[in-house]
Amino acid sequence: MWTIRVLALTGPVLLLSMLWEHPLAYFLFALGTTVLAVALMRLGAARRGNRAPNRRLDLILGPLWIVLSACLMGIIYYADSSWAPWGVPVGAWLLLAGLWLLPLLWVSLGYAATFDRFGLRQEDLHEVRRAARRRGEES
Repeated sequence: MWTIRVLALTGPVLLLSMLWEHPLAYFLFALGTTVLAVALMRLGAARRGNRAPNRRLDLILGPLWIVLSACLMGIIYYADSSWAPWGVPVGAWLLLAGLWLLPLLWVSLGYAATFDRFGLRQEDLHEVRRAARRRGEES
């Protein structure tokens, strides 16, 4: 599964970006952080035993990674900026809109659109009911 490989590579990249004394290290750290977050979401949404690529999930998480990366790099780029639309620094706008509001809406809508595909299946419900019956019989 590519997600495990990405997670294995992200750790050293993040460590390197923290040790490297260069302005590009901040952007490398931003990319590594967003890759880590999206890869963990991808891993968490994977079904047990299913290693097949999931294109619909990638269509949700791909744009999410782009938005997260762009906003985090924008926050780094505008860190010393005095530009403040409506009195709020541009970094705060990027943080609130790009790292909180847009991902919340995007992932919520994506989950709602694909609930049948990624949600509980009938087999899962039967398994939960069997486990509840076994637990009731044991006590």
